[in-house]
Amino acid sequence: MHKIDASQSPLIVMHTYEPIMKADMYAITDAGDELIAKGERFALVIVNDGGDGKEREKGANAVLTQWVKDNKPALQRLCVGMASVVPTSAMLAIYKPLVQKVAGKMYGFPFDMFTDIEQARAWVSGRLN
Repeated sequence: MHKIDASQSPLIVMHTYEPIMKADMYAITDAGDELIAKGERFALVIVNDGGDGKEREKGANAVLTQWVKDNKPALQRLCVGMASVVPTSAMLAIYKPLVQKVAGKMYGFPFDMFTDIEQARAWVSGRLN
């Protein structure tokens, strides 16, 4: 399940709730298509509101991975950065070093992880300015 808040556009905040299904990923990529179609710079904050993704529907991550590959040139041009907010410092300690190595290359824009949504908002807001 997910919820997208574009009320502070061009800062987009998306909350994800595990387990994420393929249908959720398609809805997320459709929202991404809408952002790209606008042709305006944007920043993302992705908030993981619990869970570690182990219960995701098989193939859900592949939907997003393929979409990112297909849209990487547009993402590089328009997205100024993405901040991921995880629920615990233990998750941050495990995932941040790995994700920081892979995310920039995969997405084509700056990426960082936080446990505090306000710190995440501040980081991406600074990138918008």
